[in-house]
Amino acid sequence: MSRKHYRLSNGIVGRVSVISLGEINEEMSKQMSWWHFERTGKHYRYQPGFHSKRPVTFPDGTKSGIDCRVVRLDNVIAPRFKCTATHPKTGLLVDVIESSASAAANKILDLLDVNTNKRWSGPEFFGFTKPDVA
Repeated sequence: MSRKHYRLSNGIVGRVSVISLGEINEEMSKQMSWWHFERTGKHYRYQPGFHSKRPVTFPDGTKSGIDCRVVRLDNVIAPRFKCTATHPKTGLLVDVIESSASAAANKILDLLDVNTNKRWSGPEFFGFTKPDVA
């Protein structure tokens, strides 16, 4: 089976690996803010504790991994989407928390200086669209 990679102008974003599906919280699952609905009729439940990892390889061969998580912050009703990675040039930890998965995915790529022609959808980047997750 061939691996699917997304080619970028300055690197490769590899296939997402799901580490944890998160915790089932029935109370939160009743709140609409913990669900994502697409026009196609697909829907995803955002589980706090969901964790996925997406590898990134830069043209110079430097490798990094982007950790993607769904987090629950105190006093916030809706989920937050966190992406964390080590910047390949500076070695500094880059941490992003956004109110949408798409915003978190695209912001972390910008901060890592990953130039891409693709605007990532959050569900795709985080791995929510994988059949074993959805």
